[in-house]
Amino acid sequence: MEAGEKIIATKGLRELTVRQIGTAIGYSAGSVYNVFRNLDDLISHINARTLRALETKIAEVQETGDVHADAKSVLQVYSRFQAEHSKLWAANNVHAMRQDIEQAQIYDEALEAVVDCVVRIVSPGLPNRSDKEVRKSVRVLWASLLGIASVPASARFLKEGGYSVDLMAEDLVEHYLRGLIAEQDDQEPHR
Repeated sequence: MEAGEKIIATKGLRELTVRQIGTAIGYSAGSVYNVFRNLDDLISHINARTLRALETKIAEVQETGDVHADAKSVLQVYSRFQAEHSKLWAANNVHAMRQDIEQAQIYDEALEAVVDCVVRIVSPGLPNRSDKEVRKSVRVLWASLLGIASVPASARFLKEGGYSVDLMAEDLVEHYLRGLIAEQDDQEPHR
């Protein structure tokens, strides 16, 4: 996995082959298949490592109790992580979106662990929502941020508007959370 991770981090997912991994670890390409079902299974495991690394970084966020400030801190960690590990992050997103493969269980567990970290951060601002509703909201944010992150920094509509991917992401998180909290406050019975 480490050899595959290094190849992806330097050359990108498209350049990853079992033969390159075998060469990097000093074994034949066939020996990789003694551990992994196929290349997609290996990529799922590498992507799980990437998510675990992100989870570790998010877990380091010092919570203040201010949901907006804490969510912004998590977003900064996410953005920094994505920038520092751009090829691994791109591999994660491309591979995870494929519908023709089944992700390894370790990948699903790593994704849930990241979701758990973010749920822990936003839950205090949504005390009347069920865990399922909060998890859904976190997944909506996650998917939205993936969409924003896919916009090239050189995109004309960003440049002409004086925006950046980071500003768009901050705006999304801030307004989405404010909307969720306001909706919850509106639904509380007035005394």
